[in-house]
Amino acid sequence: MLTETTSNRPDLSVVVPVFNSVASLRPLYERVTAVCAKEALRFELILVHDGGSAESWDEIRALQAAFPETVLGIQLGRNYGQHNATLCGIDHSRGELILTLDDDLQNPPEEIPKLLAALEDPELDMAYGIPVDKKHSAWRNWGSAAFKKVFRYLARGLKDGSSYRLMRRSLAENIGRHREQFVFLDQIIAWYTVRVAYVPVRHEARSDGRSGYSGFQLFEMAIKTIILYTDLPLRIMIWSGLVSSILSLSIGSIYIALKLINGAAVGFTALITAVTFSASVILLSLGILGEYIGRIYAARTERPVYAVREILGR
Repeated sequence: MLTETTSNRPDLSVVVPVFNSVASLRPLYERVTAVCAKEALRFELILVHDGGSAESWDEIRALQAAFPETVLGIQLGRNYGQHNATLCGIDHSRGELILTLDDDLQNPPEEIPKLLAALEDPELDMAYGIPVDKKHSAWRNWGSAAFKKVFRYLARGLKDGSSYRLMRRSLAENIGRHREQFVFLDQIIAWYTVRVAYVPVRHEARSDGRSGYSGFQLFEMAIKTIILYTDLPLRIMIWSGLVSSILSLSIGSIYIALKLINGAAVGFTALITAVTFSASVILLSLGILGEYIGRIYAARTERPVYAVREILGR
């Protein structure tokens, strides 16, 4: 586990959550090996199978059998999500430095030396690799930028973030002790440190397969993150109630004035308008409260954020 002490601890642990990738895993290992050899680093590659296809686990098994000294394979009981799987890898890492990396090779391992150079500053706890030119669709890039900007303002989080991270072991140990039912690593990191470097790195087009996140899944994750890590929905409820009261009072006053001035029969219309608008605000508020109650219940059950089914290595 993360707190284990050993005399032959590697210099670098590379944590990779794996969903359905097969063809990219061996090239990823070879490229990480080449970089670490050039930098004279002892390393371990931790591949966390996050409930994906059987073929991806078979490939992890084959890699671990071929390179037992440097590859650790972990199979989770089901799909828990990228951040949970990454947390699992961090928990099982032993390196003095821990690197998190996607399995699709869009963040090239050849950029690792840039992150290593940033952490030569002893005052820094972590370095983010920030893609200069993301090779995603335009709508995804726009949505990601908008979410980060809004979330950064609401949660007072870090300036930026990505899944390409290099952290010191001391920070990784703090992260390993932190448990949330909905894991969002970048905000957890922001809780423990602001001593972070942002390093421009190259971003490559996906060479195989497709993203494990659909547009709806990305939107759902953004909503869950905002609900769990900010108080924005509660603020929306307060302002919606205030606006609803003001509008209902204004509409009622207008209809009363019309009734008094020209005797117009407008009472029923005013009533329907006020009731419909107020009911919609009430239903929205109840839905938000229900989501928060669900989060409280999930936290009270103290369920683990992941469950390991099998470990290959060590």
